[in-house]
Parts: sequence; C-alpha cells; structure tokens
Amino acid sequence: MKSKNINNERMKIINSKVVLNYIREKVSASRKVIADEVGLTQSTVTNIIHELIEGGYVIETGKGESDGGRRPVFLQLNAKAGYAIGIELNVVKITCILTNFKAEIVERLEADTNISEGQEKVIARIIDLIEKIIARSGIAKEKICGIGLVSAGPYDREEGIMVNPPNFPGWFSVPIKNLIQDKLNIPTYFEKDTNAAAIAEHWYGDVSDVKNLFAMNIYDIGIGGGVIINDQLFRGFKDGAANVGHMSIDINGKLCKCGNTGCLETISSGVALLDKVKSEIKKGRKSIIEQQVKDIDDISIDMMIDALNKDDTLIRTVIDEGARCVSVAITNIVNLYSPEVIVMGGNFINKCPLYKDMIIKHVKAKKFPPHYDMKIVLTDFGDVQGALGGAVIALQEIFKA
Repeated sequence: MKSKNINNERMKIINSKVVLNYIREKVSASRKVIADEVGLTQSTVTNIIHELIEGGYVIETGKGESDGGRRPVFLQLNAKAGYAIGIELNVVKITCILTNFKAEIVERLEADTNISEGQEKVIARIIDLIEKIIARSGIAKEKICGIGLVSAGPYDREEGIMVNPPNFPGWFSVPIKNLIQDKLNIPTYFEKDTNAAAIAEHWYGDVSDVKNLFAMNIYDIGIGGGVIINDQLFRGFKDGAANVGHMSIDINGKLCKCGNTGCLETISSGVALLDKVKSEIKKGRKSIIEQQVKDIDDISIDMMIDALNKDDTLIRTVIDEGARCVSVAITNIVNLYSPEVIVMGGNFINKCPLYKDMIIKHVKAKKFPPHYDMKIVLTDFGDVQGALGGAVIALQEIFKA
C-alpha cells in the first residue's frame, strides 16, 4: 500500500509538470484543450490546475468564445511565480540577467571579466553581480528558483567544474558551480555556453517548434555549438558533443590553443579574421583601415567590421574566406545531425550580420540532398542568448517531468 501511494504521488507530480509545461509552450490554453492535448481526463486536469493556481504557478487570464457550452477560461503562467538568474562568463565580459517565471528579462547587469586578474577575482565579480542584481530588483532571495551559469568548455557538468578551457589560461579544474552555490545558498547549475544557447532557442526562440536544431555561435574569441535532437539536448560522451570550433578545417593550419592544428576558430572567429587582416596589410595589401591607426597592431575588430560595411576589398576577401570555412563546418554538421534549422549567435556574428550573409551564400553553393530544406537564421536574443539559456536551465528544473 505504501509503495502504491508513493507511485500515485509520483504520477501526480509528473502530470502536474506535464500540464505546467504545456501551458508554458502554448502561452495560453484552456482546461479542455490541455486535457485533449496531454491525454489526461478533464477531472484530472481540473484538479491539477486548481493546485497550480493555489500554488501561484498559473493564473486565469480571461474567457474565450463559447462553442455551445461554457465559455473556456484561459490559463497562463504566473510571471511572478518565481525568478531565475542567468550568468554568461566569457573571456571579455560577464553578463548577468534576472528573469521572471516566463523567462522575461527583469534586470540586466554586466561587468568586464578582466581575466588576467585570475580566477578568484573573476568569481568574486560574478558573485557581486548576482548580489547586486537581486538587490536592484527588490525581489526576495527566496523567490529565486536557481542560478544558471554558462561558460566555455571543456567542462564537467555534473560536478560543475571548468576543466581547462583553452581561452581561460590557468583555469584548471575550477569548481565554479559549488563556489557560487556555497556562497549564495541558491541552487546553481552549470552548462556550456553554446548548449545553453541551443536550450534558449528551443524553449523560447522563434524556432521553438523545431525538433532538431543546431546553435552555432561565432564569438570574437572562439566558436562553439549546441545541438537539439528530437527535442532533447544532445551532450555526447563526457558532454563533448557539437564542439564545432575545434573541427579541423585545415590540417596544415595554425596551431590552436586546444593543441590541434587548423581548428575552425583559428580561421573564422573574430580574432582570427582580425589577425589575418593585420597580416595581409603588413605584407603590403591595402585597406582603408590604415588611415585610422598609426600602428597596424592597433586595428580593432570594430574597425574591421566598419571597413567591411564600407565594402573594403581586402576586408571583404578575408572575411569571405572565413565564411567559406564556416560553410565547410556547416556541411559537416548537416551530414552528421541533419538539423532543420541552424541558429547563429555569438558576439561577433551579432555585430557583423554581413558575415552571416556570406556564410549563407557559401552554404547555398554546397551540394545537399535535394529534399533538404535547412534554414540558417540569426538569434533573436542578441548578446543575452547565453545568459538567457542559463536562466532557462534553472527554470527547467521546475518544468521537467
């Protein structure tokens, strides 16, 4: 009897999360539609909804048109049911957001990473940002469901450890999740930045109805990926899946910080393209950028993008070659995963949408199966994509059945 009661209670929790998740996905729904769609009886759904309203998770928002019987009452998530914090740590910037229960951003704070100061000061800066954003929001700490921290791999997700990210020199086996969780006493989750990007797109992006997608992020420093297969994040062995930035594109190419040669990010990231531009100018190639600096090494990524927008021949040639190499990686992704959509993000691609256009041009020139109708789109979330993914990861724990 005791075992039966436990099983009944477990089933009740699962059904409640199924209903709650359905309301999240559909934004608004009536009790009857929920019962029809999730395969539960109307009386079961009615009881679940009653408890969700009592618990503050769901609210009634109005009535629809009658089809002959009672007018249906629509239900939505209660935005104030709980809050989550998303943090993205990269080598340049720390982005911290606080979202409500609908994953709508309530507050946002940023700080320079200053990675040269060392891991202790950087982690202290993350903690300070979290404390500041909670204080500024005026939301009680008890209402924070969790913190989702995202950063570069390789990493140990379950232990919350940054193993040895190539762009974080000296960060060996840093238990970053526990350092933050122990200090703040808020449940903390750790994920790779590009996996978080894929989760954000799949849960709340314009492609949330797509079952198979690939998130490809091109940053100033680095390139990464995250893949959703049949509505599930695919992690692979030791969470190493979709590491597209270290896909070998040129076996005789430049040495990467990961120890291999010719990785995509040594060719097609923002810094890699900038280094190529500087190298070509030093060899005697001409560019309008030369007029802006006394020293070629002072050329910045923003200057390079500005010159591209002005149709500078050298810059266009260099960046187009970077785009061609990205298209090679996308060809491999398509052949491996066959996604319906590739969502592009990352701070470099967000600053340089022409780069995305060049990539699409080269992808379209590839020979894919004739039935294949893949789309390449830019993220809707801009430079908060990773942090939003972190917040969603924290909220997911409530919705998971």
